[in-house]
Amino acid sequence: MPINKRTPFNPHFLAFSYKQIFRSPLFQLKAGAIAFNFAGLFLYVAAAPVFITKHLGLGPEQFAWQFIPAVAGIFLGALAANRLVGKVSIGKLMLMGYTLLIGASLANVLYHLFFPPAIPWSVIPLFFYTLGMSLIAPVLTLLVMNLFPTTRGTVASCQSFTQTMLGAIVSGLIAPFLAHSSLWLAAGQLAFVLIGLGLWLGGRHYHYTHLPPDKLNKTPSMLGK
Repeated sequence: MPINKRTPFNPHFLAFSYKQIFRSPLFQLKAGAIAFNFAGLFLYVAAAPVFITKHLGLGPEQFAWQFIPAVAGIFLGALAANRLVGKVSIGKLMLMGYTLLIGASLANVLYHLFFPPAIPWSVIPLFFYTLGMSLIAPVLTLLVMNLFPTTRGTVASCQSFTQTMLGAIVSGLIAPFLAHSSLWLAAGQLAFVLIGLGLWLGGRHYHYTHLPPDKLNKTPSMLGK
């Protein structure tokens, strides 16, 4: 970036930027959607030792049964997002992503409601979950960054902080509680993605109802149309 466009380090300006970002309802809603979508995956990451060894009956050397599908979904979702951005609307991309997220979570709940944990059925939903999560994460992140175009670096740090803090809560409090049952884990994942969807829809509604009409007509892509 050219020197004349760089923002010099200023503690007062930095504090003001953090305050402005964290007070923004749109930031809280859209960054929250990213964080809760990720929490659905992190729940299984944090519970992996119990889920793999106790519920699936696998050994310590067989963690790949959980992590290969999850990582494959992340990779393919990012690849698909790269190919689809610009070719389909944000609204359709979000619909595709949340269809995968909710479909995978719901299938996970229904399977463990009627059947015991088993390979591969207990881990297949993780592939489709991370596929949907990774499909919409770049779009959501870009929408968050564009809320404050002149301080995108600060916005990125605030968004990462929000995601990390929720991940810490999931790891330290929620995962140990839900890990006692594979059904509870599946239900927890479904709850997280439903919260994420609610935050995304809340962000769209807030955008429509609070943005001035002149700006609203100029920024349809930012509203998920």
